[in-house]
Amino acid sequence: MPEAATSPPGKPRRRLSAQAVRHAAWAGFRMLARGHVHWPLLTLFARVISERQPNGHYRPAAHSAADGRPTVLALSPEEFRGDLQFLAETGQVRLLEVPDVWLRRLMFQFFPIDRDGDVLYRFVKPAPGAPHYREKQTYRKFLRRFLPKLYAHLGVDCVITHHIHNIPAVDWGEVSQSLGVPYLVFHRECLHAAPRIVRHIKERVAPLAPFAGEHIAVHNEAARSTFIDCGYCRPDQISSLGAVRMDSYLARVAEDQGPPSGRQTVALFGFTIGRDIGKRLHAFTDIVHLAFAELAQRHPDVDFVIKYKKQYETSWLRQFHAALAQRGLDVRELTNLQVTADRDAQELIMASSAVCGFNSTTLLEAALAGRKVVIPYFPELKADGVTDYILFHDYYDAFDLAETPQKFQEMLEVGLRPYEIPAAVMARRREVFARYLGDLDGDATRRYAELVRTTVGHSQTHGRSPDLPKASYSTAG
Repeated sequence: MPEAATSPPGKPRRRLSAQAVRHAAWAGFRMLARGHVHWPLLTLFARVISERQPNGHYRPAAHSAADGRPTVLALSPEEFRGDLQFLAETGQVRLLEVPDVWLRRLMFQFFPIDRDGDVLYRFVKPAPGAPHYREKQTYRKFLRRFLPKLYAHLGVDCVITHHIHNIPAVDWGEVSQSLGVPYLVFHRECLHAAPRIVRHIKERVAPLAPFAGEHIAVHNEAARSTFIDCGYCRPDQISSLGAVRMDSYLARVAEDQGPPSGRQTVALFGFTIGRDIGKRLHAFTDIVHLAFAELAQRHPDVDFVIKYKKQYETSWLRQFHAALAQRGLDVRELTNLQVTADRDAQELIMASSAVCGFNSTTLLEAALAGRKVVIPYFPELKADGVTDYILFHDYYDAFDLAETPQKFQEMLEVGLRPYEIPAAVMARRREVFARYLGDLDGDATRRYAELVRTTVGHSQTHGRSPDLPKASYSTAG
């Protein structure tokens, strides 16, 4: 018998590194995908797709059954935030989820990894002959053969995603639509509340027209009008159904008895300014956050909370601490000032006597809850070209506007004392909330579930266009 191969004397046997194993695994994955060898990929995706249950737990999708409910496959579920859980809790749909990372892993077996410049148009709608056009056709050819098998295996009736141009979801969605499996977009970025923002969205979206899915659901009529006006979709392809995440909040507001008694809380929702005007308003941002910290120093018997956005943590904290250092303040010495990204925004609003911020929907939420809402409206914001970037500017009469840092502090101090909001102001607050965050009836979740059921029923019967759910958009209390 031949002798077994051995390592040379004195030299240890070489082992495959973890990196080499990964490279080999991805090479095999690529060969399967590009070779249209479907059954191993079908097994893989049946394992990575899970079913979200009403209690928030998950179970393997392959081990569950639709039991008469329409089965929805959510693409990039992480980006829906809490909306999918609310939808699952209705018990009206069977909700499956395929993680964003696996959508991208499959996609980039066909596309090159390209991060140069604006990748949106190259990946979503490349013109014939443009970069990635050929790769897109190859990828869609694969999906047209693979998805019917996956959907039959899991019982998928429709697919949803969170954004009209969620790059890894567009090909899945549009191919699904062409196969007779409706593609719905529950669009989450609906704050079309400033002229410059609306113009930017129209300029960005118009080249992607026409919408090749079944239907788009947005939070409000302002967003619906934007997409229709720029020609992205027909009026019958889009509905304003409200914001799912606001249903539970509206119920809390209806039962709210005001801030809890005892030690009071004042909240600032920390902000950054967009690149277009950020340099012009850099000092404004520092002044607001600094004035808030100085107010905390002045009132050690009151809790002050700054909640900033987690995605901007590094840059925001750097700028914040630098601004305080210039004034000789150290946040660690202000024991009544909490600076955090982790507190729940709505919980913080309910705990607060006064709330402040800039260009944030939390101002609308606090206003509806009857809190003192102070917006810094310093001279910098009145300069030429800046107003077009200010959210809700047409409704600024619904808030308290502070025109100087001193007034900003004084108005927040007023919020620590009992006060009553005039009925006319509360009416304006309800109006602006309904305009940008949806109907005040707190029934958005039901409307989204109804959209799924109606759409699936229509696609299965091949009948006329479905009568889609509508929102009433009442501004009554």
